[in-house]
Amino acid sequence: MKIHVISLVTSKERREKIYCELTRLGLDFTYFDAISGEISDINEYDNTRRMWEKGHALTRGEQGCFASHKALWNECVSAHEPFLIMEDDVVLSDSFPELISNLKVLVNKLGYIRLGRGTCNALLGIGSWLHIDDIDDGKSIVKYMKGTSGSYAYILSPSAALKFISSSKSWSWPVDDFMSKEYLHRVDNYGIEPFLAWPIESDSDIGDRIKPATRSLISRIRKEYYREKDKLANNIYNYIFCIKNKK
Repeated sequence: MKIHVISLVTSKERREKIYCELTRLGLDFTYFDAISGEISDINEYDNTRRMWEKGHALTRGEQGCFASHKALWNECVSAHEPFLIMEDDVVLSDSFPELISNLKVLVNKLGYIRLGRGTCNALLGIGSWLHIDDIDDGKSIVKYMKGTSGSYAYILSPSAALKFISSSKSWSWPVDDFMSKEYLHRVDNYGIEPFLAWPIESDSDIGDRIKPATRSLISRIRKEYYREKDKLANNIYNYIFCIKNKK
């Protein structure tokens, strides 16, 4: 399975760190030269929608990050094989190389498997995830019940990549938020527990968002409306998943 590391050409120190990490584990990989939102216009980004729903724009770095992931989704579809996609600020578990062959088989069945995650919230009455299956080394495949932040390491099949592409003709979210919107793209959010990858502390290439010092009451209400609408749609999607997969 091909490993692709998204990294800006100018990020020499980050490239050196991820090179050392993957070499330590005996893993071959290629760099994907990240699209820089600072020097490229990201035409698919819908800033009008973003400002309407959230009241602040994505940073140029966030725009480039989404565009870089999407470019690799397109390559995955063209290659007709699963990709392991990583960002350049990741540490992997020592057990990861031993699990690659199992994960390659599983992703062809499941479509999308996160190797790491951020905060994992619980779905009322269900929990944070459903146990799906056991794999080697005390690890389990789980189905997350709510979106987990982070897009720093995951495995993707061509069929799941195509669903992501088809649902992002235009977009207004950070890429990890989009990937958590199961109701939108119909790609189930699976992962490994305990997880296999986590981000290292480093200066972000994404940049800080500039948010308005004050918002009007209408703007705050609108933001909360879209936030709750999004949560409800994802919750319904996952309750239906639980009903269909009840053991």
